[in-house]
Amino acid sequence: MERREFIIRSASAVGGALGLGLLDGCATAGGIRFDEAGPDIDGYLSGLDRQVSQIQDSKVDAHLIKHLKKRGLPESYFQDNLSSLLVVGAFRDLPPSLQAEPRMQERIQQETPKIGRQVLQMASYLDELSAEERASIQEFVDSDPEIMDLMHQGMVGNAASNGLESQRVKQFSRMLTDVHWRLSHQDPSLIIDETVDRTDRLCCGVGVQKDDWRTLLQDARDDLPPDAASSQLEAAPTVALIGGMVMGIGVGMAAVAYGAAYSPDTAFFTVGGILAMVGLSLLIIAAALDYVKKKRDRCNRQSKK
Repeated sequence: MERREFIIRSASAVGGALGLGLLDGCATAGGIRFDEAGPDIDGYLSGLDRQVSQIQDSKVDAHLIKHLKKRGLPESYFQDNLSSLLVVGAFRDLPPSLQAEPRMQERIQQETPKIGRQVLQMASYLDELSAEERASIQEFVDSDPEIMDLMHQGMVGNAASNGLESQRVKQFSRMLTDVHWRLSHQDPSLIIDETVDRTDRLCCGVGVQKDDWRTLLQDARDDLPPDAASSQLEAAPTVALIGGMVMGIGVGMAAVAYGAAYSPDTAFFTVGGILAMVGLSLLIIAAALDYVKKKRDRCNRQSKK
């Protein structure tokens, strides 16, 4: 019961954050307004930034934050991923003529370094899961056949109730259905290894090997000093390129590298979108395992006093 409650609580927070980001409906192709001067790009971007701010202000379970810090991930990792999905989805919803607008190009280019870091962080996290951790995840899922359905309901249901538009809910749900079905019916290592491998292939396409992921993340952080080494100065554009590729907005469309199994029509169905869904789901499960274990250990210690 404890782990079910944790899963539902955490999944609902994630879904709620994504729904909150779309309450005013601006981040859609139909949300852009036209006046005598043409499309209101500034208004569209202002609405998008308000939605990103709403997602960033949303809360997740305190124990989930502890787990993120334990694995070297930022406290805002869930909000950051959902914000990026929102921005890329809003960009890709627009017709090519509006995507080409300089202000839209500038906004999406601001996002690609963030996406690149998130991708490398999540791919590294998945790749570094030990055999014991992977076995624990599979045992956790196998022990409760309904657990993935509960997570799916928590994410999708709360996203819908918090204002996520119906088309976006369907896209979000389709992605989660596929990911959660596979995690329920296959060895989780299969989808973990497959997702990491396809991310690795994209990274190799720009000359970044898996062994370099952590170094690249360190060199591409935001707080680089002005006199940073040339290798560090070169890291940021590389990370940005990776971000654009995996989300299907840069050179070498993500769908080409990922294969024909997924449609590239939205942010959810790119390598980055799939990695986000797999990673966020597994982070919730891993945090639930920690949560239940620590709670039982605490109870055991108290019973011995």
